[in-house]
Parts: sequence; structure tokens; C-alpha cells
Amino acid sequence: MSDIHASADYRANLIAVMAKRAVAAANA
Repeated sequence: MSDIHASADYRANLIAVMAKRAVAAANA
């Protein structure tokens, strides 16, 4: 289960980072 949980945390973090980059690119 730890692997699944880690994967979920990783994806959630990755999505957050990509969202921030998308916003920064849109505002650039």
C-alpha cells in the first residue's frame, strides 16, 4: 500500500507543480 500512497502523493505534487508552471506561463 505504501507504494500506492507514495504514487498518489507524487502525482498530486507533480500536478501542483505543473499547475503553477502553467499559471506562470500564462502570466508571462
